[in-house]
Amino acid sequence: MEILESDFQALRKVIASEAGIQLSDFKKVFLVSRLSPRLKELGLSSFKEYIRLLQNPDSKNGEIGHLINQITTNETRFFRETHHFEYLTETYLPSLVRKDNTPRRVSFWSAGCATGEEAYSLAMILSEFKKKYPWIQPRILATDIDSRALDKAQAGLFPEKAATFIPPPLLKKYFLKGIKEWDGWIKARSLIKDLITFEYFNLHKPNDLSWGPFDGIFCRNVLIYFLPRSQEKILEFFFQKTIPTGLLFLGHSELLFDKEEMFRTLEKTIYQKIG
Repeated sequence: MEILESDFQALRKVIASEAGIQLSDFKKVFLVSRLSPRLKELGLSSFKEYIRLLQNPDSKNGEIGHLINQITTNETRFFRETHHFEYLTETYLPSLVRKDNTPRRVSFWSAGCATGEEAYSLAMILSEFKKKYPWIQPRILATDIDSRALDKAQAGLFPEKAATFIPPPLLKKYFLKGIKEWDGWIKARSLIKDLITFEYFNLHKPNDLSWGPFDGIFCRNVLIYFLPRSQEKILEFFFQKTIPTGLLFLGHSELLFDKEEMFRTLEKTIYQKIG
């Protein structure tokens, strides 16, 4: 399927305005290859028809999410960037515990959660921590712009090969192994599923998020896709939504340069709110 230059420019504008992502002029072939299967699935014969669909208020939100997911597809797996989870377990979570056994809510936000591997990794860490400190009350908000990815995350079903990255004791405790027609799959148990709330959320257009403030926010390998001004707005929103001294975890290719007044560096891609 081919795309007219005018349609390519129109799609670029939609993507920039709805998601804060700027596609370069060199991304035309990339865009066509990523979106052609979707157009066929929808029974559309041209990109012009697809643009009309994106402009339709009744179908806009769901399809925008799918579009953004197609152009920002990123590797996701359990316990990716293990040093983040090690820092949580060994340093940060113990610092949050009140020694007088006073109940305390411990909350994290997985922003751009995709199909949920990050959120379930966090849930396993917090569930293990609760065994040691039963008076804590862990909860996780996991959001994404792609409703299809959220549906998969909510289901908690993963190919068995995904288990490669889960430590065997945690795999045994927190997942069921599929049998018969579900052979080759694993399913998250309610022990961790019940700690997570999955919701649609567009980081580029942050409205009033009822959750927060958070002890920590994970937004890894997401900011790299946004325009500089959009990155700024998102970081300011994260600053508002973290507790004093709360943490922000970014991806390995993301660095904070001009936000020293908001976050200080603790370790590589681990930042702490100032104030």
